[in-house]
Amino acid sequence: MQKLIIFEYLSAQIKIDNKNSNNNLSEGLDMVDNFSRKASKTNFFKEILILRNKNLIMNQYNNIKYCPTSPNLTWQKILKKLNPKFFKILLIAPETNKIFFKVSKKIFTLGFTLLNSSLETIKIFSSKKQTFLKLKKHNIPCVDTYSNIKQIKNKNDKILVKPEYGAGSEKVLFFENIQNLKKNLFKSNDKKIFQYLK
Repeated sequence: MQKLIIFEYLSAQIKIDNKNSNNNLSEGLDMVDNFSRKASKTNFFKEILILRNKNLIMNQYNNIKYCPTSPNLTWQKILKKLNPKFFKILLIAPETNKIFFKVSKKIFTLGFTLLNSSLETIKIFSSKKQTFLKLKKHNIPCVDTYSNIKQIKNKNDKILVKPEYGAGSEKVLFFENIQNLKKNLFKSNDKKIFQYLK
């Protein structure tokens, strides 16, 4: 039987930012609690460890133990104390600012096996641009995506602007046409992608 570590990124941080991540935090906690409760009723996992901030609620179920994070005990320090041979990790983390990719890379560096996709797959599908190129290469239909405003040919079509890295509707902007886009698009260092709205 395997041992599992459930690592939900937002709830394992040593400092919880309730103001900016309240909905995402609540959703992550619910997801982990529901999954771990169901998993504890099976015989598939010998033990389940959950990384969680010491100030958050820790429900008690069979075969589930919590590894509380704090300023003195970060998730990295906890993982360094565990033997990667005996544990597999299920990572739940946001795509924003490449967090999912960066944390996955650190976990692989520590020698653990992720139950998520390979690092190469995570790298590709964390980027909207790379995802588009991969899907197009395999002739999978998808919305045309551009990484440069100069590539936009249909000047009168409605345009969506999204950060290259991110999930959901975070920082998504809508413009009636290319003129409106050029007039209102703010300058930033964030990589963006452009898509036609049809």
